[in-house]
Amino acid sequence: MLNILFSNNYLKLPTNFNQALYAIKMYNPNFKIDWHGIIHYTGSTINPQINDDLDRLWFEYFLKTPFCTPETFKNLCAGIESRMQLKFDILQKIFEIKASKQKRIGLCVEPKNAEVAAKFFETNELILNANDSDIIQNVLEHMKQNVVFIIAAKTQLFMSIRDRLTAEGFIENRDFFNGFYFFIPKAFTYTRAVRQM
Repeated sequence: MLNILFSNNYLKLPTNFNQALYAIKMYNPNFKIDWHGIIHYTGSTINPQINDDLDRLWFEYFLKTPFCTPETFKNLCAGIESRMQLKFDILQKIFEIKASKQKRIGLCVEPKNAEVAAKFFETNELILNANDSDIIQNVLEHMKQNVVFIIAAKTQLFMSIRDRLTAEGFIENRDFFNGFYFFIPKAFTYTRAVRQM
């Protein structure tokens, strides 16, 4: 509603007042903290990494708020644990598919992530450039040939691919996976640890 009311009547803030943590970690891993700005922490980006300056800062101020109650902290930890479990479950499914060799594993990634993704998932068989204009059709054609895709694309593109694949009868977390979180810097450190479990 506010977006409608103020669609033509607003001032843009400098970008240092409108940084989303997931975007910083995904696209700007060398980001330097500007102590005069705003970083938006959305639920899925809050992780207890004490060696991360941004996470440590968030927790420092969270502990000073009236919202820091045992119940809130319990819920926060439960949310973090469920996201970690979801990542583990997805990785386990992917590696089970790979080990069974009943289907090929394909990657749909931006070129900057292609090398690390191929190394991590131990595949160089099929890597599609997520930035190609006909990527949705390309993914669909390969999936019809018994390929399971890990799709690490920006949210809007992933949703477009997901919607098309779902319309064609494919099922997320069985026939294709959202690989977005595996491509955030530091995420591979976590996922490498998961693979050793």
